[in-house]
Amino acid sequence: MDTSFDHPALVGRDDQVALVDRLLRAVRAGAQTADPRARALLVRGDAGIGKSALVEAVAEHCRDLRLSCAVGHCLDLATGVPFGPVVEALRDLLDHRAPHTPPSAARTAWLASGPRSMSASLESLIEAAEVLGEQSPFVLVIEDLHWADASVRDFALALVRTCRAPVLLVLTLRDDDVTGTHPLRSSLRELIRSPRAVIIDLGGLPADDVRELALRRSGRALDGDELASLMARSDGNPLYVEELVAAHEPGVPRQLHDLLLRHVENLSTLAIQLARLASVGGSRLDLEVLQDASLLDHEAFAGALHEMLDGNVVVRRGDRFSFRHALLREAVHDDVLPGELVAMHAAYARALCGRV
Repeated sequence: MDTSFDHPALVGRDDQVALVDRLLRAVRAGAQTADPRARALLVRGDAGIGKSALVEAVAEHCRDLRLSCAVGHCLDLATGVPFGPVVEALRDLLDHRAPHTPPSAARTAWLASGPRSMSASLESLIEAAEVLGEQSPFVLVIEDLHWADASVRDFALALVRTCRAPVLLVLTLRDDDVTGTHPLRSSLRELIRSPRAVIIDLGGLPADDVRELALRRSGRALDGDELASLMARSDGNPLYVEELVAAHEPGVPRQLHDLLLRHVENLSTLAIQLARLASVGGSRLDLEVLQDASLLDHEAFAGALHEMLDGNVVVRRGDRFSFRHALLREAVHDDVLPGELVAMHAAYARALCGRV
């Protein structure tokens, strides 16, 4: 029985929901074609932007459409079992497949052991996906691809390129974590170029949706000033909205503080010091004033600024530079000690006095 795709946990995202619905129906219909092929859906956006909520809605709609759906999770670990998230998902899929719909008898023994083995190869896992897809169409979700190792990245590319079965591979990733020389960048370029891949870039929610989300979380409607402040601080990020609405004290909630500062912590000491100084001047950076206040020579200042850009702490839009998020600037600023704050304000005053 088909139903409309309407997940109660989602606020907004109507266009993305409609796109996912079309993809799921296309995968289901692919079983009736002479030459079915795997498809890919790449869902990317900042931490907290709603990727997992969209995946949960996908899984629920799969049940409505009677499609199997299995999820594997990449973990932020230095070591791990090769193909771990893929094995996790295929094993889950096998465990939930109805016993009265087995694949061909010649492959039954292999299918029962192949994807369950922690020493599975790329070839065996692609074949497992094809066998399961021949049995009936399914959706395979790999969460947090930014933490994936080379084996998982290779699987994603190989499945999209070679798998001849009605399978939808859904990949989620934090694109603000894929910076600089991140090993995922080359794989992403290949995926994006594939004609069978669709990209969803999740951005912040508009004001009406933020108002609705805040109402659901707090039980009261925001007035105009409250909504404007919440939009300015959260950029419409659903997680930021929820944490700010739930916070009982001023400043950045602790959970968001640690999440936002993960990029800053990876900078060099000099770049961290420059980010802290920049936070005193506001979300938008005046580079000339910032350099004068920092007392750094041109080469040292440029190097630290490039680090901040490469680390997604600061972004450039045309000739304007600003912190990636207003809350990120707040989190950096909150870590400045009172004595340091006085010295930083004095440095800005000296830089500005020269211009006056």
